[in-house]
Amino acid sequence: MTDPELLEAIMEAREAVEAADGAALTALRARHASAADAVARDLSAAFAAGDEAAARVAVVRLRYATRVLQAATDRM
Repeated sequence: MTDPELLEAIMEAREAVEAADGAALTALRARHASAADAVARDLSAAFAAGDEAAARVAVVRLRYATRVLQAATDRM
């Protein structure tokens, strides 16, 4: 991954998940589920448009979004 802003956002999200519990964890999980859904829509749109570069970026974003979502789910 070469996008430092994305890497920083993912690291902050993981830290937030690790620090959260109860209702805060539930809210974080819901927020990250919504974000993963949005990235999946971006990926679908990129494929539909034949935009391979955008699809590659979306795949990386989706991979990390789903990992954060899984981390939150695992903590519940």
